[in-house]
Amino acid sequence: EGTVLADFGSVEFQDMTMDPHSPSSFDDPNDRVAMVARRRKVLAVASLHPLVVRYVAAPSARAPSRTPLLSWHAPASFDSVGEVSSVSCTSAAYCAAVDGHGNILSYHGGAWSIAQTSDDRLNSVSCVSNSSYCAAVGYNEDGGELLSYGGGGWSSPQSLDAGYKLHSISCATATFCEVGAAVNVFTVDGTLESGPDSIDQSNNQTSESGYGLPSMSCPSAAFCATIDRSGNAFTLNGSTWSAPESIDNGVQLDSVSCVSAAFCVAVDAD
Repeated sequence: EGTVLADFGSVEFQDMTMDPHSPSSFDDPNDRVAMVARRRKVLAVASLHPLVVRYVAAPSARAPSRTPLLSWHAPASFDSVGEVSSVSCTSAAYCAAVDGHGNILSYHGGAWSIAQTSDDRLNSVSCVSNSSYCAAVGYNEDGGELLSYGGGGWSSPQSLDAGYKLHSISCATATFCEVGAAVNVFTVDGTLESGPDSIDQSNNQTSESGYGLPSMSCPSAAFCATIDRSGNAFTLNGSTWSAPESIDNGVQLDSVSCVSAAFCVAVDAD
């Protein structure tokens, strides 16, 4: 009585039924008013002629939903020579990993096995979700090397960016991968590459330095992000790479991951 109900806008009720306490209250169409309540708390008041909601209670705070906790398995030894540098999974049934001794390992049927060997130091692998395509990059004494998997097996290494190292790769589709080298980036369409596109001249180091673009993330062919060891980030808008943006001045950035063009996370050595 005497309470002014706040107007919180419109609301739509579906599959509602009326159960009036007194049929006489519906003799006059102008008196047709519905009240929705739960546990003695008024949630909404609406006139039925016409159907207009006059009051909707502000939603009460709910306890946050609990996310099921994921449990990690105990470590499984699957690479006797060690130095596993990168892993990528397309599903719970298939993953690929690479190591610093030129091995490509695959997880299939619940077990790991060596799928390919080479003389390269492999730094990064990327597999496309819902596809049978993967690609891996690394280097040998002659420079950068690219290997690809198209469903029938891994290819032999192909030279890319001779004289320099390939540090990172991310594939958005089976026909679009972006590769990060020492200073250059390359766009790989299947097994063909375009470039080089020199985006990090400020970090221009020789192949012996170990510097370069250590991580690449491409959630789509329209957006990629990469980082360098000097605290700079770069983004690709589908056709053009940005200038370096200092996000962690002078600190070594190690990895970046993007879910879309609107959200990325990068981590550093600190």
